[in-house]
Amino acid sequence: MIEGKKAEYKNAIRSRQLIKNAYVALLNEKSVNKITVTDIITRAGISRGTFYAHYQDVKDLYNKLENGVVDTILEIIDNTGVVNFYKNPYPTLEESLLMIEKNKDYYRLLLSSCLGNSFSQKLSNNFAVRFVPDIMEHFNNKNPYAVRAYISFVSSGVRGMIFRWLDGTLDLTSAECAKLMSNMIVGAQSNLIDD
Repeated sequence: MIEGKKAEYKNAIRSRQLIKNAYVALLNEKSVNKITVTDIITRAGISRGTFYAHYQDVKDLYNKLENGVVDTILEIIDNTGVVNFYKNPYPTLEESLLMIEKNKDYYRLLLSSCLGNSFSQKLSNNFAVRFVPDIMEHFNNKNPYAVRAYISFVSSGVRGMIFRWLDGTLDLTSAECAKLMSNMIVGAQSNLIDD
């Protein structure tokens, strides 16, 4: 009985990976809104039933892939601690960029698709709910409007640099990119206004 469950679990993982790989390959060829379930199952070499065992439709597939990325990034921030991020952002940035680098084409295509703004907004919203109160407390002697502006500046800047790194505009290693962003984040703190 346990053997059958392990095989079923491995098959499910394999199927989801085939679907993801097919979807990413199709993002190289088509607009995200033009990709169909038929395109994906043909490319993945799976049945329609296998696709629908995991996803409701192509939008659900995208949302689940997007949520997985958001959860991974937030977990990295959780593990290093958001306050530690503002003291020394380098470890969090380096770990995030190394994770992205493992599937650079996937993340580049995901973020550059017309749904990329949805990803950015989802990440920003989750970040705000989970971490902004801790950041506000960390900078409690600073003007709260200045702190919120700083948080917005950092999140937009990091997102923008990651996009430029992914599209090749910034010809840097992951470590170099993380170091550059880290220096900018720490440097911008000196501009925060005291209460």
